Amino acid sequence: MLAGWAMLLATALLAQPIVYNDATTLVTGTWVGNGTLTEVTDNGPLEGVRHYGFTYSYTGYWAGFGLNLSNWGNHNPTYNFGGYTHVRVSYRGLASGEGLALALRSVGNVAGNEVSVGSTTGQYTTVDVPLLALQAGTSLDLAAVTELIFSVSGSNMEGSGTVYIDDIQLVSATTMTVPTSAATWQRAQQMHRGVNLSNWLEAYWLIPFNAYPETNKYNAATFTNLSALGVDAFRLPITFEHLAASTPPYTLDTAHPAFELIDNAIQWAAASDVKLIIDMHHGTTTLTDANYATELPRLRAIWQQIIALYGHLNPERYLFEVYNEPHAISNANFRTVAQALVDDLRTAGSAHSVIVGASGYNGAGSLAAFTPLDDADIIYTFHFYDPYFFTHQQMSWTSPPYFAARTFPQAGELASVAAAINAAGDWAAAHNVPVVVGEFGVAANADATSKCNWIDAVVGLFEDNEFPWFYWDPQGYNDGFGFFAGGVIDETAIVPCFRTSMGLLGTVLAIAELGPLQVACDGHEMVLDWHLVTDEPARVEVEAYQPQRKQWVQVAQLEVLPVQRRYTFRTDVVAPYYRLKITELDGRITYSDIAEHQCPPAGEWKVYPNPAISGTTVYLKSPTDGTADVMLYDALGRVVFQQAGLVGVREQAGLLQLPPLPGGAYSLRIRTVAGAEAFISLLLE
Repeated sequence: MLAGWAMLLATALLAQPIVYNDATTLVTGTWVGNGTLTEVTDNGPLEGVRHYGFTYSYTGYWAGFGLNLSNWGNHNPTYNFGGYTHVRVSYRGLASGEGLALALRSVGNVAGNEVSVGSTTGQYTTVDVPLLALQAGTSLDLAAVTELIFSVSGSNMEGSGTVYIDDIQLVSATTMTVPTSAATWQRAQQMHRGVNLSNWLEAYWLIPFNAYPETNKYNAATFTNLSALGVDAFRLPITFEHLAASTPPYTLDTAHPAFELIDNAIQWAAASDVKLIIDMHHGTTTLTDANYATELPRLRAIWQQIIALYGHLNPERYLFEVYNEPHAISNANFRTVAQALVDDLRTAGSAHSVIVGASGYNGAGSLAAFTPLDDADIIYTFHFYDPYFFTHQQMSWTSPPYFAARTFPQAGELASVAAAINAAGDWAAAHNVPVVVGEFGVAANADATSKCNWIDAVVGLFEDNEFPWFYWDPQGYNDGFGFFAGGVIDETAIVPCFRTSMGLLGTVLAIAELGPLQVACDGHEMVLDWHLVTDEPARVEVEAYQPQRKQWVQVAQLEVLPVQRRYTFRTDVVAPYYRLKITELDGRITYSDIAEHQCPPAGEWKVYPNPAISGTTVYLKSPTDGTADVMLYDALGRVVFQQAGLVGVREQAGLLQLPPLPGGAYSLRIRTVAGAEAFISLLLE
């Protein structure tokens, strides 16, 4: 089927058979729900003197009608839509906040996907609905279509109004775009398991309380711990629009503390050797069909500043996402917005891969109806939270709050989930473009069996379609989507079925008698201290984490004795994190918590520029007067450069000439004459 779609997408214009207009109609009967349907000759048809008028009034979010083409299957033959690419529909009307959608039905009463036609419009608007979107992921037979089904729905449970339909045709058109580059294909394929750094830099709701941003919500250990479990990509949602002026030229407030945290995340990603998506999330104004032309200059101005700030970042590690979850705008109009933003990035010289989703809150169905952009370096995305009332159950922040507890799967839900995800897969294959799942998640408060059923089903479908994925909120266990019990990111706290379904690594074992691991500094050595109570001999391996290689390596091996409780170990291997691996006589393995070194602070030293270019001069800003010794460690904990007696003057910069070194993550260790120490992560390019 997909090969056939690829041929159709490249086909030249064909004849345009009429489904309904003044001269021709294939309609042999109609049905209606929550309204009345009449073929009328007033209220301004698009062509001729007749069109359909649907006056509706509903409670429960829905009204609709069907146009039957086969006299209910008794007399007329079914119709073959298979030689075409789109159904062309012209419509006018709808009450504010409501939308019109189309679905097809084929022989055997098989229904395809429901695809958006458009929202409220005061004049007749013509829309081409892709047949691929109507069929993808379903068993709809386009060679045997029996019915067109139009639906009206809105954001409110109740609605009423009138919509007019006219001039329904079948058309074929070329929709081929620029082929995806080999570089972008590779970047997409290098991502597998991802998470969002959620409820952090996009959390605009904290701004009125002077609580934005939360400075300690995520740190380097977040990246280290998650990457050690197999996470290889992070999505960083940022409310850039709330960090910009509201009037031209829409200047970003780069002195805002959020930008320092963005810089931190950029450095943590490099240190952990993972990919990072910088995502424009939660705007100040909803993008709509009515305002997108006037809002686009603001979005362009902000993105031009973003690329000026971050355009130097390595495109093999860092990606950009132009807009999160558009929803009050048509696919066609949002495509215009996205293309303009991407064009600006290219004009600025950016070779980065750019993430773009469709309207409808980045829904999978909306993506299946989206026309790819004319750019070789786009990775497309969709978000997945179906069934919504299951995945969002018992949340205080939904509207209305606290959806009732429910189980998964209920009747038909597995098939519905598979159809939606496979529709995105069919679209990706037909257009030969990469697709990632930018968000998905299930309420932590759902019952254990149901949420395990859900995560197993959806991740399995992602893997079947070769979609990299990004879980929305692994940490938010209360009133959120977290899968770490208690909200603590630790391998011992992972909900077991999530570990299995997501393919996460690590060992889930613990020893109650193991005390916390502590790390301190003594001269050029790191001092590890812990207590352990055991009733049998065991072996302890001291491990240090190497960020560049994303590996834990053994530093030393010690014997544990039943009579000993306190242990101290010294090492000259300097690393950002340490842990203990304990092997008992029966082979059971237990890991300690991960510990950072706890060196006495030497005040706040700063190094800039950071990242720096290998072999050039950097500046060290000292918090106190005096001298200090400086040592530079590579990711393996080896000293690669040192300078004794660097003179520091309070709040002034001292010069440090770096030697030529390979690019990567390093740790700068500063030790004052008073014995206080500071560690600074330094990236070299």
